[in-house]
Amino acid sequence: MLKRIFLIVVALITIAGCGKSAANDNTDSSNIVIDEQTTKIHFVELSNQNENLLSIEYRITNQTKESIGPFYVNYVIHGQTLHDLLGFKEYSSYKELGGEGIKLESGDTYQGGDNLQISTEKGDFINFQDENSNAIEIQIVDIETETVLTSLKIHKFSFVNDGSLSQLLEKTSKDGSFLFENLPWLISKQEVIDQQVQGAIQSEETNRIIVEGALDLDAEVEQTVIYNFQDDQLVSGEYWFVTSDEQYFVEMGKELKALLTNGLSEPRTNNLAVLDQAARSSEQGEHMIWEGLDRSGLRINLLMTDQGDYLLQIHATSPQPEREGLQ
Repeated sequence: MLKRIFLIVVALITIAGCGKSAANDNTDSSNIVIDEQTTKIHFVELSNQNENLLSIEYRITNQTKESIGPFYVNYVIHGQTLHDLLGFKEYSSYKELGGEGIKLESGDTYQGGDNLQISTEKGDFINFQDENSNAIEIQIVDIETETVLTSLKIHKFSFVNDGSLSQLLEKTSKDGSFLFENLPWLISKQEVIDQQVQGAIQSEETNRIIVEGALDLDAEVEQTVIYNFQDDQLVSGEYWFVTSDEQYFVEMGKELKALLTNGLSEPRTNNLAVLDQAARSSEQGEHMIWEGLDRSGLRINLLMTDQGDYLLQIHATSPQPEREGLQ
């Protein structure tokens, strides 16, 4: 089976690193350490395709007082089921694609990953949790000597909900312009209620309707959808996602970045890199702004609430009037 790399990172099923290679203990005394807490593998369902992905993320730290490298990352597939579905027993993008390898100075950290094509559906993949033999071992290999410096075997499967932020692009972006919940701008509040939010209203005020969000995210994420009106016309809408879980918020940021990279042009202010460190960006109050072809707008804010929780706010606005020239 042809081994291929994809640049898609959407977390649907997470495998947490929880083991060590028998030959190389991944401990604080190691020359080089693979961080067990941030090393993950995601099962990614691709719509309208027969095959899906295993998306691997890892973080490597040089804990010595000297530089290390160049080295490369190699994946060893354990378990016949996983081997059959992937179609190979080992894989290294360095071996397949070439490159200069990785070098780390003392105290430096490198974060990377790969995406591997897998011939299975989500239901089949879930069955792996009962097969302890299935695992992916991440090896750090010295380029000159081919010595394995350290390794981490990932074999314990844990799962999160398979809903994602991907639906938001479909609801807020179309043909180069922005909308909200796939509704036309400037419709009345009653039309919004009739078409969209029957039975789901949390609060109804003169100029807005507040609805509980329905994306299939982690239960700890508080979701809110807000419809804003002016003169009984829909003029903007907001999605609010609030969580106290820093790591989950970081994962949301990475997923959102992948979706926006594929679905939108670069924002007019800042760039998508602020989503790489979503928690830190929230502490700094970062934002991004896009303008549609019809002068509609989209703004993404990364904020902190008064209670110290992380807030992702996505705000779509109706087309603005043409600017008048200077007199």
